[in-house]
Amino acid sequence: MNEVINKLADAGCDIGKGLETSYDEEELYISSLRQFAEDDTPQKMERAYRSNNIDKCRMYACSFSRVLYNLGMREMYYLNDSIFASAENGGKELGRLVRLLVAKKNKMNEIIYSA
Repeated sequence: MNEVINKLADAGCDIGKGLETSYDEEELYISSLRQFAEDDTPQKMERAYRSNNIDKCRMYACSFSRVLYNLGMREMYYLNDSIFASAENGGKELGRLVRLLVAKKNKMNEIIYSA
C-alpha cells in the first residue's frame, strides 16, 4: 500500500471508506487526496467566521462534509459536523472549532505532501 495511505491510516483515517468511494483504485484515491490538499475550504470557513458571516461558514461546512466523508477522514468529518451544528445554533464555539479544523487539515496536508 502507498506510503501516504499508510500514514493516513496511522492518523486515524478510514482508508477502506476512501478506497471504496474511489472504486478500490489506489491511484484514484491518491489523486483525490491531492485535490483535497489543495482545497482551502477550512481557511474560507475561518475567514467567514472572522468576518462574522456565520451563514457562509455553515455553507462551507455543509459542502466540505461530503469531501471528508468520501475520503474517510472521520475525525475531521465529525469535527466539521460540529462546526455545522454550532453555526446553526448561533456559533458560540464556532471560532475554536474552525481553528481546530484548520489545524487538522494542515496536518493531513503534511502527510499527503510527505511522499
